[in-house]
Amino acid sequence: MPKPTGFNVVVAATNLNPSIFSLLWLVKQKIFSAADIQTEGSVFSPFAVNVVVPGLSLTVIPDRLQLGFLSAEKDAQVALKIQRVVGRIVSELPHTPFQAVGFNMGWVLLPQDQKELDSLERQSFLAERNPLAKFFKEKNSHFGCYLSKDFKMGRLKLDIKPVTLVEGEKSLQAAFNFHLDLKVDEPVKQIHDFLALWNPAYTLAKEMVTELGKGWSK
Repeated sequence: MPKPTGFNVVVAATNLNPSIFSLLWLVKQKIFSAADIQTEGSVFSPFAVNVVVPGLSLTVIPDRLQLGFLSAEKDAQVALKIQRVVGRIVSELPHTPFQAVGFNMGWVLLPQDQKELDSLERQSFLAERNPLAKFFKEKNSHFGCYLSKDFKMGRLKLDIKPVTLVEGEKSLQAAFNFHLDLKVDEPVKQIHDFLALWNPAYTLAKEMVTELGKGWSK
């Protein structure tokens, strides 16, 4: 079964001012409640802000803001929280030069048999007719792949590669990026429209990673 490694929403910008994101401002705009903001892990400075609340973390630096989820797979309210936090922030800062918006979703897949992973990689990602196949005949070779296609109003990029976990177990890592470069006209509306795609994006990514692990992963 695929194990989640991280989920976040990123809005890239130019000259985003972290000092705006004071505790008072966040509470006044009803982005977070004062009671939810945790002292441990939260940092407020003119150069960077990191706000930790139950299940979420908001990071703001001059070129981006990022909302991360600690347990997105178990939280049915993720889409609402994205709109409440990211959607409300961009609405309150409409003159900020926002450049792009994206979702990042990651999973790792552990094989039932560690010895099988090398052959599984070869079967899945290196066709015999690949012109480079003859250079990777050794048993210590590893393989991955990159795939990309249009998704709704944006673009999906999927990167799959072998990784070794801290415990020493070999696995495959699947990293999904759903991305939209914003047009000059109405960037805030484009961001809101894109944020509304979280659920279908998550459903597609989970379907893909589940299919990838079918028959061999734990």
